Amino acid sequence: PKYDDAQTIYKDLIVKINAGIDAIKASTPTQTDITADIMFHGDKTKWVKFANTLKLRILMRQIPKGNQPYVIAQLAAISAEGFLGVGEDAMVNPGYRDVVAQQSPLWGSFGFTAGTLNPIENNNYYRANKSMIDLLKSLNDTIRMGYLFKKNEAGGYDGNYFGETSTARQNSVTSAIGPGILQSPSQGALVISSFESLFLQAEAA
Repeated sequence: PKYDDAQTIYKDLIVKINAGIDAIKASTPTQTDITADIMFHGDKTKWVKFANTLKLRILMRQIPKGNQPYVIAQLAAISAEGFLGVGEDAMVNPGYRDVVAQQSPLWGSFGFTAGTLNPIENNNYYRANKSMIDLLKSLNDTIRMGYLFKKNEAGGYDGNYFGETSTARQNSVTSAIGPGILQSPSQGALVISSFESLFLQAEAA
């Protein structure tokens, strides 16, 4: 078989997203559609912004390949309709709760066994990186540190350097994933965040 090159695939994805946008604009959501929409609850404007943000992500990946004229032309065509803005996260939540097989995917993969505070294997395995901890301490950035990392048993923050083996600190003195990331079993699953959209827009500018 002959494979299409990445540029051809990316351009075709833009065409497909444009077709999706046209279908959304032409649609009239029913109450059933609104109930079934676990991301934007029938808000067509946000769906178009989401599609434009997805196109923006695709376009920014093509810049290093010398496709600036194509990317600039595409950006000019979509910027008027806008992208996901502050607080407009593309997040799905069909009704996650603290029950087996119904937890938020992030919580279920890196948090705790359903209905308990018993950490699962990934929560024990993934610990704070000491380089990041040291940087945040040097900047006195306790707020960000408290979001990213959980306090250890001594009530402080510590971690391991990447690659440490025999000198690695035990879990009791290192920090697990913090409450800013692992919020609750019912937290939504992020598809594209508003801050990623804003970074992409800045990069495009």
